[in-house]
Amino acid sequence: MVSNKMIFGALLTLTGLTFSVLSFVYAAMHPWSIDGKEGLLVSLMGTNMWLLLSIALVIMIAGLWICFKEAYPNTKIWGNIE
Repeated sequence: MVSNKMIFGALLTLTGLTFSVLSFVYAAMHPWSIDGKEGLLVSLMGTNMWLLLSIALVIMIAGLWICFKEAYPNTKIWGNIE
């Protein structure tokens, strides 16, 4: 049976993934040039989407962690650390 924590983790993962994709698409559609340098990373910095991308990735990783801990509750990854 699927628990509420699993659903919450899946929603966090989906939200993080959605905002990650949106920030990549926005940066790719709005090219930017800083000191003659171009590219996706420069576009992310120029459009200030790197902050949204960073937050979205943290949210997505947290959601994946919650889903993993709910799916495998007795799994210990780093010895005695829970």
